[in-house]
Amino acid sequence: MREAIESVLDNGFADLEIIVVDDGSTDETVKIVESIHHSAIRLSRNAKNLGVVETRRRGVSLLRGRYVALLDQDDIAVKGRFEAQVERLETAGGPDIVGGAIENFGDLNGVKTFFACDSEIRSALLFNASLAHPAVCMKVQPLRDGIIAYSVDAGAAADYALWVDAMLNGLRLENLDRVVTRYRRHATSMTRTNLDEMIACACLVRRRVAAAYFPNFSEAERAALVNAISRRGGVHYDTTMARRNFRVVACGAGCGCYSRNRLRTDGTFVVRACHAIDRRRAQAGGSGFCCTGNDDRDKFIFRTMARSW
Repeated sequence: MREAIESVLDNGFADLEIIVVDDGSTDETVKIVESIHHSAIRLSRNAKNLGVVETRRRGVSLLRGRYVALLDQDDIAVKGRFEAQVERLETAGGPDIVGGAIENFGDLNGVKTFFACDSEIRSALLFNASLAHPAVCMKVQPLRDGIIAYSVDAGAAADYALWVDAMLNGLRLENLDRVVTRYRRHATSMTRTNLDEMIACACLVRRRVAAAYFPNFSEAERAALVNAISRRGGVHYDTTMARRNFRVVACGAGCGCYSRNRLRTDGTFVVRACHAIDRRRAQAGGSGFCCTGNDDRDKFIFRTMARSW
């Protein structure tokens, strides 16, 4: 907590307030916050543990500024982050929500980047959140007006649902091509302890995206698509999928034939074969839907959808 607060105070952005919402903690959180004497800090304590989503909703109600930058208690804001993000938010025709890359540290190290422009992020929302929550700075007004809100129903995928709501309501999304937050990885983080819940909740959010992107699909076909996207690891071939709407037309992994695949105007979705196991089927013009669980699939669908915006 101390590192997080100090990283905000030392960020080189003077005109700010730091709102800390304590969700009924039983550790030294309150004492740590109270030991940092700075006029920008406002501490609010929940009478009882409300959970992450309700606590974020409460935090939103306390905001007084035009913009809000998000940061969790165990993460660190990289110096210069707020100035760079506010500059983009104040640019004419710029984004309403801007994130950036994160640098993992702790149990896992390395930099994670995200798609940069609005059309890319919109396309990638079919697969994942596309913005890292503790790396986001955004305009407060859409939250105040109720255009978007943290959804209790979305559970552990509330941040994913927030970006989807923003997209569906016409807000512009962007990621900076630089690290803005150092993201601490440890065994007790939500991504470790609530992984199954996060996956299940993300599937429900993904169905909303599929409904918006593929309105001509039946509910069963959209569910099959979401199921195929949501599966992880290995090669999966879903024989229950409605084959008349999904046709493999390309041949083999890494063949570079993205241009031969496209979203059709009649709502059917053309997908390239992405593994040798389907090569003969694809060359013969067979039907099916194949997912490898790797980046090739995401890159393909992202590229075809980006061209459709």
